Amino acid sequence: MSHILMVSEPGCYGVFVYVRNLVRHLWHHHPDLVIDLAYSSRRGCEDLAPFVAEIEARGGETLDLQVANGPEPADLGALLGLHRLIRRRRPAVVHAHSSKAGVLARLLRLLPGMPPVIYTPHGYYGMSMHEGRKDIFFNAIESVFGHVGITHNVSIHERQFAHRTLHLPWRRLLLVFSGIDLETFRPATAEEKRDAREALGLPLEGRLLVTVGRDAYEKNYADLYAALDQLLPEADWHFAHAGGGSVELREGLRPAARERAYAFKFLDAPEILYRAADGFVLVSRSEAFGLSAYEAVACGLTIILSATTGLLSLARLGLPNVHWVPNPAEAGNISQAVVEAIIQWAEGPLGDPQAAQPEMRQWFEFRMQFDKLVHVYRHLAKSQSLDIGAFEDISSPS
Repeated sequence: MSHILMVSEPGCYGVFVYVRNLVRHLWHHHPDLVIDLAYSSRRGCEDLAPFVAEIEARGGETLDLQVANGPEPADLGALLGLHRLIRRRRPAVVHAHSSKAGVLARLLRLLPGMPPVIYTPHGYYGMSMHEGRKDIFFNAIESVFGHVGITHNVSIHERQFAHRTLHLPWRRLLLVFSGIDLETFRPATAEEKRDAREALGLPLEGRLLVTVGRDAYEKNYADLYAALDQLLPEADWHFAHAGGGSVELREGLRPAARERAYAFKFLDAPEILYRAADGFVLVSRSEAFGLSAYEAVACGLTIILSATTGLLSLARLGLPNVHWVPNPAEAGNISQAVVEAIIQWAEGPLGDPQAAQPEMRQWFEFRMQFDKLVHVYRHLAKSQSLDIGAFEDISSPS
């Protein structure tokens, strides 16, 4: 096996970070592999172009598919371009990330001579429970194409959704967690916390509650900011949010609340914000994995989470220091529950920062998780078998 083709849309958000981390792991620990990349610049970030250049500098070939996430005429040109790339480079395996890339790669898999495909949804659209025609449409697409190749799910509940809602057979579903860099995301010393706050321009005194993520429907920031608007004017703590839309969300707070809130449109290294913090909050409607929540746990923070898909893997594995609020996809408006949880965090004792470290090392160390995927790549390249039973020994607990 010499070539792996990564196909990814979008070129931003958590999907981009995951793909970049995976590719860099492959370069460092499996230098025999050459990585090609098909991406889309239409949903890109400022780090996409340097990453593309990095791929090319290491001998990989790149292709800008120039597509969006929904169906459109441009998909035909992207499909033809991807087919030419595969014919020319002959990758041993294609690893597709998110729904558009998954459809394109699995369509080509139906043609003669195409390599095996692994598809990582990074959160099915239907998991957000929009309950509209788009849910039905995207669920139908995932149900049909889920029978092509292997689907790699990043959390227990994403895999359950694939089986129970999309009706995909267990033998097509591989569970391997996203993984966390536990050398980077770790409990901070008092000196590191102070340095991080100084670097970010945050108050040096008082507790700091943070969140990380872009403003999107599934993140449910409306309920969180409603709670903050109520609590911050009288609080002796502060709040900070890193992610697209955070500046606009902060501007929507009352002036008295806004004074204790801080916004960072983008942090390429979010660990600095975790090091500055005492608590973390994420009250999403759905998450494929909820990477920022797991990073916060690894950093030893006391956290507030909604009992939603992806995040509930933390409960399944018994990780400590978590305050749970209801799943907004089922309970509706949960702003008052968030208020009560934040008050409990602000007034109660903080959890032991080291308490979750054994579980994090056992289940979420990123090198271990990425090497599970390398094991799958090598198996597929050698045998072309799609029997998921061959990988049961590397799956995380279900």
